[in-house]
Amino acid sequence: MSGFAKLKGGRNKLFCAAFFLLGAVTTAVVFLFAKSLSPGFQALSSPAWIESPEIAALPDETGIVGPWGTLEVVKLPLANPDGNVPDAEALLRRPRWVFEQFTEEGLTRFLYSCNLGAVPTKMILNRVNWTTTPTGWAITPPESAIWFLQHRGRRQLYTALARTPANYAQCFPFHFPIGQFDVRLGASDLPPVQVSKIRRLTYTNDAHVCFADLEAARRVLRTDEFDQLVAILYEIPACRLRLRVAPEADVEAVARYWGRGGREKRILPLLQALERSPGGGEIHVADLLPSFARLRLNTYPDAWNDPTAARQDCCFTALNFFNETADTNLLNSDYAGQVLNEQYVPVEEKPTFGDLIMLVDAAGKAAHICVNIAGNYVFTKNGINAAQPWVLMNLSDMLMTYCPPGQRLQLLYLRRKDLAQPSGSSANML
Repeated sequence: MSGFAKLKGGRNKLFCAAFFLLGAVTTAVVFLFAKSLSPGFQALSSPAWIESPEIAALPDETGIVGPWGTLEVVKLPLANPDGNVPDAEALLRRPRWVFEQFTEEGLTRFLYSCNLGAVPTKMILNRVNWTTTPTGWAITPPESAIWFLQHRGRRQLYTALARTPANYAQCFPFHFPIGQFDVRLGASDLPPVQVSKIRRLTYTNDAHVCFADLEAARRVLRTDEFDQLVAILYEIPACRLRLRVAPEADVEAVARYWGRGGREKRILPLLQALERSPGGGEIHVADLLPSFARLRLNTYPDAWNDPTAARQDCCFTALNFFNETADTNLLNSDYAGQVLNEQYVPVEEKPTFGDLIMLVDAAGKAAHICVNIAGNYVFTKNGINAAQPWVLMNLSDMLMTYCPPGQRLQLLYLRRKDLAQPSGSSANML
């Protein structure tokens, strides 16, 4: 499986670092694996895209009624409290800004055009901090220059830096909907003076507040304060879902929804008991999930006495969803690609329980794959590292993880062939 890069919730960086190979997105999307193009996957017409500002505007559906019954949602902010930074090697080092395809004169003009502020501009333009690269220039900014950057100038500068993959922090900043980062900081035990310093390092991009200077923050925070900041930045917006079964509900239809994959008879008696209870009843959706997903939900890989747990990425998770026990062969990228290629088909209608949702970026590369549950909620493993738990998430939160500001994604829905309707295979995008 080819590499992702990173992920926000654990963070929104560290993408599933070994994903299967996909082809290109042009006027149609074609699923192309490393060795062959399978006739089971067809070109998808009229691809639709969703951009990061649109993701922030997606509704947080709760209390909605559908073929699953009625979902009730409780937010479950999940964080591994050990202060671990999964991508520490890239983030916790002295900043070095790489400017590709710039002449010295052109870079000087660009920096003057940014609203950086007089003091940081002077420090950044000091040629002592400049070195040449094969494709342009690199600047090692003084630490004080980073703190003195004006808000607008930081956005202008970091947006330009984000065009070059070598600038890891700016390519994949921590990003939150407007207001959310302030809420998280305000709910923490960080002293107000430290909160103020952290806010100085933020900038806005599209409908997001971004933060890219973790090393600068580490240098001014105590160890316990830095651990709190890491917990805030890497917090997973997980959810706990409850299913409400009303009296006289069509429990057989509800059982067909949640019992896909041959599990209807297992859950029907429980749903019937809830329906017969005075006033109906509730059950945690976790109790309705197949064994693989139920056992892993809200746990971290390092909590498992399993040497393969740290390697279990989004693809492994999605393809094992209906399994009683994990198929460890799916850790092999060639085998996982073969299973996806031969056993799944794109579907046109909105996804149902157990369907896969695949995210494809503008370059035609798979960014993520997760499992649809119900009512705009998914089961997902956002990354191939120990900092990423298995969780239920709102679709918009999951998309925010993989769609940095200014970028866009295509959503493809896939269904296991033995669960597909006879109507055939095509695709639908959000």
